[in-house]
Amino acid sequence: MQARQQADPAIQRLRQELMAMSAGDDAALELAEDARTSPAPAAAPAPVRRKLISSGALDALRSQDQASTQVQADNARRQAGQVRLERDQAEAAEAAVRQEAVKRVMEAQKQSAFGERSLSMSARLRASRERVKALAAEEGQRTFADAQEARRHAMALCQLFSEEGRSPTGWLCNFASYTHPTPNECAGPQFGGTWVFTVPETESPS
Repeated sequence: MQARQQADPAIQRLRQELMAMSAGDDAALELAEDARTSPAPAAAPAPVRRKLISSGALDALRSQDQASTQVQADNARRQAGQVRLERDQAEAAEAAVRQEAVKRVMEAQKQSAFGERSLSMSARLRASRERVKALAAEEGQRTFADAQEARRHAMALCQLFSEEGRSPTGWLCNFASYTHPTPNECAGPQFGGTWVFTVPETESPS
């Protein structure tokens, strides 16, 4: 009895070990079953492989960028040139308008001055002709101290006629009532005389 009691602890330890081993096997089986029945974990995404760019492709990209930049610069210069051209054309047109306006004003002033000068010259010419007429009328009734004085006076009067655009055709003397080419051909010019004119049919006597 006592020996059985002494063997009991050993038996008990063995039984405990067997039970522990059985429990371990059960746990392992349970874990295996759980692993078998559990869904497999999602696979990790494959790493993205970046495509390497060759040096030739890089050169092509740089060339495209340079070409695009050049095109933009050319467009900007072209637009700026167009703006300058339009501004220059507008300024030229405005200058032409101003020049034409100044030209019209100057032409109007010139015409006005010419008209005033014409009127003034016409008035002076009329006054001169009136004085010449008076001298011519007086000449026919005037006598002189000698022939030389008469000839000087007659030729001076003839010069006045020429200056106003008229040319006498002869000198009618009072001495012989004869028309001489000039008083120099007359024997008695001191008795006076009158310059005579041949008036064309298209003109009227002054």
